[in-house]
Amino acid sequence: MARIFSSFFILALLAIFSYLMYLKFNLVNYLGVGGHDTFQYIHWAELIFSPDRVLIFFRPVLYTVLGFFLYLLDFSSSIFYYFTHSFFILNLLLIFIISKKLNLSYFSTLIIFIFLTYSELWLTADAFGFISSFETFWILCILLSSLSYLKNRSIFLLALNFIIAVALILTHEEKIIFTSIIFLVISRYSIKTFALLMISKISFIVFLFFALGGQTYDENSLRIAGSVATSWNNHLDFFGNIYITFLSATSVFSFLESSLFLLSLSFLTLYFLYSTFLLFRNNNLQDIFNLDKLLRHYKKQVNNLFQKIFMNNSGEKYYLHLFFIPAFFYLVSIGILFAGLDLPRTTAPVLITFFIGFIYLAEKLKILRSYKTKVLIEYLLITRKII
Repeated sequence: MARIFSSFFILALLAIFSYLMYLKFNLVNYLGVGGHDTFQYIHWAELIFSPDRVLIFFRPVLYTVLGFFLYLLDFSSSIFYYFTHSFFILNLLLIFIISKKLNLSYFSTLIIFIFLTYSELWLTADAFGFISSFETFWILCILLSSLSYLKNRSIFLLALNFIIAVALILTHEEKIIFTSIIFLVISRYSIKTFALLMISKISFIVFLFFALGGQTYDENSLRIAGSVATSWNNHLDFFGNIYITFLSATSVFSFLESSLFLLSLSFLTLYFLYSTFLLFRNNNLQDIFNLDKLLRHYKKQVNNLFQKIFMNNSGEKYYLHLFFIPAFFYLVSIGILFAGLDLPRTTAPVLITFFIGFIYLAEKLKILRSYKTKVLIEYLLITRKII
């Protein structure tokens, strides 16, 4: 009887997912793909292999992949439609692989599918020609490679992680912050490994920056980033800017999801403030400015936060670090550097790791095994309170 009920819930979720996929593709077809960024990206993709290439926004991986689609489709006007939807489908495949690696149930996997399919972030991006689906592809790739590396610390997986991180940065420049925290987590807060990865990554990107060209003194990524950073709010309003960034990034999800994200981000902020207070209370100034001791302190604090749900496997206990810490510090850093950045299509994609983390926790805490919980989730989905 239990298996019959489980199969029923999975089939019901599958039906909801199929319906949402139908709505998504019909909505995008109805709206059509357009927007200034779309045609700008296509033009730059056409020039990527020519001496006249334009890299004002330093995103050569984006332009190269988009150029490949241009070549395949013979410069069809539907290029961006096929580009975004191809990576949307690949994202579903990556979520399925990640779910298998995490031993998530089919029910949980379908919940993540539905989240990706009908969240406003990806729906709007695919309809208006933003690159959120393409960016999410690299985020899911680095999440998968990091999970694999935490379980099997091989040179090959570390090199793969490095390549994916560079691809993500060369798709959207400010993701250098997100990938840096990823490196910190997978190195298990080891200064030597982290420093090696960071030096290699920065050196390679700087080399490409000068080798590829396509920029001028007045029009280049660094000057554009600087102008964006000074165009928002007062930089001295640290907490206000962080909160604005949190609020903006979570605004493109449903009320339930955005509330969950916002509460979690706010809690992590308070927890790290508390951890910083303990750092100053229990150490002298010399210890505080010792990077190794600093990282060990925060690693211990994060471990304390998650200790109730740690797994026996030594690699698995870092999964929770991976789901929550990089996205959290990325949003905090963006809030500080750009004085409250209000561009959810840029900041929100990293929250896919948060959502997968929530589902992973719910499975480990056996919350999703309850039939009552499954009925409630499906009721909320059907009545569109979540989506």
